[in-house]
Amino acid sequence: MSSLRHHLFPWWGYGQALVVIAVFASAPLVGTLIANTVAILAGCGLVEQSLTSCFFLGMDWGAGLFILSLLTWFTTITFPVAGGALLALMVIITTHRIAWRLMPKAH
Repeated sequence: MSSLRHHLFPWWGYGQALVVIAVFASAPLVGTLIANTVAILAGCGLVEQSLTSCFFLGMDWGAGLFILSLLTWFTTITFPVAGGALLALMVIITTHRIAWRLMPKAH
């Protein structure tokens, strides 16, 4: 069993790298989703131009929700960086896979 295991291509590590890239790209959207959810539950609206008061659970969350809603703008950075990382990962996987197939197997 252990000799067969050395003959399998290590997809698991590349899958983990893909998950890390996806989490990095979508991380700013999580704050925005949280801000929008809290604003909907509190019954107030989020406006990008200015702070508005938003009372939820007896506290004013307006400033925090405003900042969280602006995190969407970071996707202008994270999406291109993640796209470049994804392209680099695909080149690495392709090169590794070709080298893996050409490598002589020990029996």
